[in-house]
Amino acid sequence: MNKPATKDSFYSKNYKKQLAEEARFWGQISKSKRDKLPKKALKNILRFMGIYSSVEENPGVDYRNEMLFNTINVIWGRKELETIFKIASSGSKKRVLELGCGSGWLSIEIARRNKNVEIDAIDIAKDSITKGKKFYLQHQKDSGKINFVVEDLNRVILKRSTYDVVVVFGALHHVLRLERLLKEIKKSLKPGGYLVAYEDNGLCKRDRDRLAIILYPLLLFKNIIIKKSIGIKSAKKEVERMYEWSEIRKSPFEGVMKGHNIVEPISKNLEIKRIRYLRCMIDGLLRNASMPVLRLFSNPLKILDELFLSIGVLSEGRTILIVARKNEKRFIEKRTPLHKI
Repeated sequence: MNKPATKDSFYSKNYKKQLAEEARFWGQISKSKRDKLPKKALKNILRFMGIYSSVEENPGVDYRNEMLFNTINVIWGRKELETIFKIASSGSKKRVLELGCGSGWLSIEIARRNKNVEIDAIDIAKDSITKGKKFYLQHQKDSGKINFVVEDLNRVILKRSTYDVVVVFGALHHVLRLERLLKEIKKSLKPGGYLVAYEDNGLCKRDRDRLAIILYPLLLFKNIIIKKSIGIKSAKKEVERMYEWSEIRKSPFEGVMKGHNIVEPISKNLEIKRIRYLRCMIDGLLRNASMPVLRLFSNPLKILDELFLSIGVLSEGRTILIVARKNEKRFIEKRTPLHKI
């Protein structure tokens, strides 16, 4: 694998190689031996860190019915996913842009919900685009229109005042020239148009330290079983490893936004209307969990996550949902919690 990218990698000689590696990595995730894996196979491959892979391999699974999405609803958040779908699919003759679409599962679901919508879905991975396009062409009856495009988000040029909604699901933290892309997004939105971004946010040091204290009894119990002593400093290091960016995915661009607040550059270009933080404990603890463990503990941990965030024990989640609106007038940033809207 090529050396991991940094924010300065765009100007380096290795950029093309890193970009090709990024496309190859996500293209491999979207590939499977069958176009539609049977439910038994889905149950076998469904691990917490494999959920995204499973979705990419099966872009046409029915969000409303499949066991796969029932599990995703818990971890990614049913309310958050429905917010994305509602904003992107409601209304008539709507133009939507999805950046970093992968195999297109999100665009396919939006098109399924509104046959009058027209979507431009962009991704760097040709194999992912090919898979999404193949499924869409086979099942486009009674769906909206989707145009799949292979493009580098660091170079993409968008048409002015074209889209009612721009959707990004877990792709902004892979972009080296984020401020440039956000300016392009602003330019491409119609007045009053929305950006809906569901993004990895990372955990701040304060929250990691507090999680170490919260999880200390569990880590202590685990280390007693393996006959290994652990102190609070060791617990902090273990929590650090559990939530480290580089361990999540082995793509070159995974950690380029590490240490950077993704809210700030968005607020410079658009008026932030809603913010919701989620997924604190659930990410680290269930990363490599088996399906039975996942189903048993995901709901309780989701409740604890929301409780700790609501009472201020934890200040930010590992993941953030942002809804921002294009407003030509100057504005003051407002960070209203989603649950209060």
